[in-house]
Amino acid sequence: MRVTNLILHIVTLLLMLPDALFIGLSTLVSLPYLDGIEIIEVPVFFLLFFTGFFFSLIGGIMQFAGYRKAPVKKYMKREVIIHGLAALSFGLMIAYTLILILNPAPKIPELSTDSSNVRVSVIDIAGFAVAIIGIVFTLAAGTIKNKKAAAITGA
Repeated sequence: MRVTNLILHIVTLLLMLPDALFIGLSTLVSLPYLDGIEIIEVPVFFLLFFTGFFFSLIGGIMQFAGYRKAPVKKYMKREVIIHGLAALSFGLMIAYTLILILNPAPKIPELSTDSSNVRVSVIDIAGFAVAIIGIVFTLAAGTIKNKKAAAITGA
């Protein structure tokens, strides 16, 4: 169970790296041009994404470092939180992309950028799926392990 969760964490973080680079760079580049509600929206989105990214990275490392010491229930709770934060980060990217699709930016003739081909990234969908699989796997495997431990203790 614990090795499988470690593999799921590594895959999730690898899938999250392109988003992290994109969000970090685009936020830094766009900060001088923000006005109105964007002054609040962009930094909040940035902070939410990187909170999920940072805590899923650090949480995964901490879980692996102390994986033998933690009891099953405590381990399960931590794993569900870590996978949930990763799912939150990918969900934010999917929601942001859907917002761009539904409310495209106005076209400026002087600029050659075209935002009409915006689509939800396969990486975001795959990462969200891996994070959800991690939650389901942790709950299922942990429940089975708890039942086996209770049966052995009861006997």
